[in-house]
Amino acid sequence: MATSRITLSQKKRTLRFIHTIGHELKQPLSLIKAYTYYLRKYLPKDEQAQQYPIKISRQVDLLTTMLNDIVETSKLSIKEMKLSKQKIELGKFVKNQIADLRSAYPTRNIQLVIKHHPNYILGDKMRLRQVIMNLLTNALSYSKAEDSILISIKPSRKTIQLSITDHGVGIHQSQLKHIFEPYYRTDESKKRGIKGLGLGLAIVKEILRLHQAKISVQSQLKRGTTFTIRFPKISI
Repeated sequence: MATSRITLSQKKRTLRFIHTIGHELKQPLSLIKAYTYYLRKYLPKDEQAQQYPIKISRQVDLLTTMLNDIVETSKLSIKEMKLSKQKIELGKFVKNQIADLRSAYPTRNIQLVIKHHPNYILGDKMRLRQVIMNLLTNALSYSKAEDSILISIKPSRKTIQLSITDHGVGIHQSQLKHIFEPYYRTDESKKRGIKGLGLGLAIVKEILRLHQAKISVQSQLKRGTTFTIRFPKISI
């Protein structure tokens, strides 16, 4: 019996189709998001009525995140993710991402410690923002509201090390080797009902690979997790 093989060109066509569909679906989702704003504006101001558009908006955000992950994964699979690299002062860049995140998590304690600065790397700002926001959002999601998140930047002779540490639920040692695999979700993410496709960390790892950077993780159950990125150091 003959077996069918998927050629590279067929795979590329399929992934480009997924990429195109993902972009097409973003437009109606953006419109739904806009309509929820007007619903909140014109609905009665009682608490129950206002909850419905808020819930719709959250689900739209979730769908948009999933679509973005699918589109990004399709780009990576056919090696079409292009970078626009420039010199970045890492401390200042991370501070800007923390400021953006505080609007969504105004009560959370996010601390930044920088040892010796300035620290310059070569990178794509949009893609590195994606990396940092993904790791920070995970740290916030898997820790308690009263727990602090620590970000540290430390240079060495050849690299600049960026670490993000939480004091949350942690990851079982048997699962650590799988967390960068596409579609992998930890037991804890399922227990906590955290929605997603399990693509975020796979995308993070691939973006960092394109920056010649490496990411590692250390974790203990009920004690927390630290993700460490090592960027190539460049001269000022």
